[in-house]
Order: sequence, then C-alpha cells, then structure tokens
Amino acid sequence: MISDPNPDDTTEQIAHVFVDLLSIAGDGDDSEAFRQQIILTTRRTFELGAITFGIRDTTIEIRPEPLIAGAVAAMVALFQVTLQSSDLDSDGVLAAWRESIDT
Repeated sequence: MISDPNPDDTTEQIAHVFVDLLSIAGDGDDSEAFRQQIILTTRRTFELGAITFGIRDTTIEIRPEPLIAGAVAAMVALFQVTLQSSDLDSDGVLAAWRESIDT
C-alpha cells in the first residue's frame, strides 16, 4: 500500500479539504450548492498553497504537487478505513472502487 508515513501539516489540511468535499457530495442533487462548494474548496486549497504558480521570463510554472499529495493522502485514508471495515482484501476494495467509478 502506498502511504506517506509522515505527511506534513499542509498535506493533512489539504486532505481534509477533500474529505470535506466528499461529505457534501452526497447531500442531494442541488447542483448549484455543489458548484458553490467546489468554488469554496478551490479557494481553500489555494489558501493552503495546494497549487502555486509563478512566471519566469515568458514561462508560467504551475506546481500542483501539494494538491496531489493532499488528494493521495485523503484517498489512502479512505482506502485504509474501507479495508478495515470490509470483508474484502485490498485487491477486492480496489476492484469495487474502480467499478463504482465506472458506473
């Protein structure tokens, strides 16, 4: 299993932003409320430095690594909780997860 044994505080905070987003994703079919939550989530991830960018000469550099690290930390935590509370092994959980994405 892939995991970061010592994620930094920013990574953990970004992971919590993803968990917060998941907590509202199933609140119904209110697409406007969900859109607004995406906007708030995006702002929060920028505040945390999840995505940074800079301009060097004529090149724009985008650094999404903290965002990806936070997303991975959230997914690993979800995977571990799911694995612990399921009768499936890790391959079974991953297969069920993939099937859920595809439906």
